[in-house]
Amino acid sequence: MSTQGNIPSETIPIPKKKTIRTLLIILLMMIIAAPLGLLAIGTAYGEWSGDDLQQILGYTPAGIQQWQNFWSSLFLDYGMANLDPNIGYWISALVGVGLIFGTLLVIWKIKVKKEARSSAVT
Repeated sequence: MSTQGNIPSETIPIPKKKTIRTLLIILLMMIIAAPLGLLAIGTAYGEWSGDDLQQILGYTPAGIQQWQNFWSSLFLDYGMANLDPNIGYWISALVGVGLIFGTLLVIWKIKVKKEARSSAVT
């Protein structure tokens, strides 16, 4: 087992608490700022429907025509019925961040277990 300083090369370094705290503060600020998107005119870049693309480009790409109804959003227009749009944006942001964080956490844990097994074998 090779080492780099006092840290074995087979281990995955865990970020310092200060780094994690800074990242969480930035993430929280972005979640709080999410409703600012309501002030924008038109649609967000890349969130065009087939009809929007028809108006922008003059045609709708074949892939968009074929697959545009394949996925239906959990929160249509980032909101929920009978709920203030700002609250809907925040809930949408929290759910999105939670899904991404949960996915990355699962991937990280799988990687740590795999690394632990491979270092135990050698």
